[in-house]
Amino acid sequence: MDRFNNFFRAVFLAQLLLVAACGGGGGGEGDNSSPLAQAQGRAFQPGGGDPGSTVAPNAPVTVRDLTKPFPSNIVSTGTTDAQGRYSVSFPQSRLVAIIIQGDFQVSGLVQASDSSKSLELNKDFDSITDLACRAGVQAIQAGDLDPNTITSDQIFNLEDAADRITGTTVDPTDLDSVLAGVNTILIATDNGKHPVSSN
Repeated sequence: MDRFNNFFRAVFLAQLLLVAACGGGGGGEGDNSSPLAQAQGRAFQPGGGDPGSTVAPNAPVTVRDLTKPFPSNIVSTGTTDAQGRYSVSFPQSRLVAIIIQGDFQVSGLVQASDSSKSLELNKDFDSITDLACRAGVQAIQAGDLDPNTITSDQIFNLEDAADRITGTTVDPTDLDSVLAGVNTILIATDNGKHPVSSN
């Protein structure tokens, strides 16, 4: 009986070692072969009357792949440095949102897919890109914008509309004002499909 138990114990341990050697606790093969994107820039939060006058130091950074379902779409995390600089790597995707939570949230939409093996992106974030990002995410969640087919023109339309209303009708330090601004952007651009001037 002891030989029988010892045999099964040995088989069990061998299976555990095999699982550990193959990376049983980590990502699958697709994770290792997926081309990576590297995004970097600075995060500026509202302050002093200017939407981007104060850096967001030592703030948590979250990257969400918007082509994947919420809430299980976090693909990378990090922290800004003392000067508000961020640098994150993540699997390439048609559309990601990079969110930095300082005293106030700043974020931005980034297209992060390319046919090459690696991709480097540089983009700064402030309350303007945050308004556009919130608008894009809201439109995606409502089914009015497809993250798999979004274009750089649509992202530009959202950011341009956000730039036009920030500082005039939106207070980036007040959440109710921000949410009202998001709705204004979506209406003015038809969910990013058109520039503000064409409406």
